[in-house]
This record gives sequence, structure tokens and C-alpha cells, in this order.
Amino acid sequence: MEVDKTKMALLILMLSQQEVSKTALNKLVFFADYCYSSKYGNFEETITNDNYIKLQYGPVPDNIEEVRNYCVAKGYLKKEVKKIYTRLGSYYTLNSPLEKLNTKEILNDEERDSVNLVYEKLAGYNSASLSYFSHVIEPWRSSEFWSKLSPMGMSEDIIYDRWDDINNLYDLLKQDKHIEIINER
Repeated sequence: MEVDKTKMALLILMLSQQEVSKTALNKLVFFADYCYSSKYGNFEETITNDNYIKLQYGPVPDNIEEVRNYCVAKGYLKKEVKKIYTRLGSYYTLNSPLEKLNTKEILNDEERDSVNLVYEKLAGYNSASLSYFSHVIEPWRSSEFWSKLSPMGMSEDIIYDRWDDINNLYDLLKQDKHIEIINER
């Protein structure tokens, strides 16, 4: 399937309503894509249809850099480089009200629901917490570095064995069980 860069751009903008670091934004897009995939049981497809690669700090969408740069160049997204301790980091913020975006024309109800849930439950976490969370779930946990991740791995994740009524990422977030996992860090 072809990557849907329009949907990826919209996800980036929806997930940048408050300032977010580059690493955190990568993870939020991953969680939105895989939350949708796991909730609706279609492990062959995500919202963006992008490939995710296992890197040191978690899963990274193949096309996110290009799409994020496009959003900045068009003025939809504001980029700010900040010095945090001894490192420089890129931070992003939506440059116009979310209401001005045509989310209903681009995303279906299920896609919007997944993105909104991820924003509501995870946007307040820093990149270290989001990276940790992405590392303890499939498909990142059992994949080799630099390999392409598959949403199918989420269907067999043993992390859901902790709870009787949860068997996917969507339900995990909906029932706030992600808090328990992140607090293990």
C-alpha cells in the first residue's frame, strides 16, 4: 500500500496541539497508527500506511521527516530548536487552530477516534516515557534494530496477558492501563 502523506500530515498536526519534541511526535504517530490497527483488527493497514523502522529510541515512521518538514515549510507547524541541558532538540507546535483543519474530510470516524485517544492519553508524556512505552510492546520489543515493524506483532503481544479484559492497544489506552506500564520505568 502507498503511504498516505496527507493523513500523516494531519496526524502530525493533530498530535502537535501542544508543544511536542521530535522524538515524542514520532512515537505519538506510531501509537495513533497502531492503536487504529489494533482496535479495528486490520493488522495489514494503519492510518498512514507508512513503514515503521526499529531504532534505538523506538519506532520511527519512514516518511515522517519529509512530511513534518513540509508542514513546517507550509506554515502549518511551528518548529523551534531549544537547548535542553547539553543537547539541542526540535520541538513542534500546531500553528493554527485545530478546528481549521478538515479532519472529517481526510480521516474517517475510526481513524479520528484513534488519533484523539492517543492525543488525550499520551500527549502529556515526555519523549523518554513514550520511548519506554513503545519499547515494551510489540512489534518493537522482539524486532531487530533497523528492521521494518509489522502491526501484526501487536495481535500477539503478551503484555495484554496482565488483564482479563484488554487485548489491544486501543483498550489499553482507553482503560488507562498504559499508566501502569509507563510508571514501571
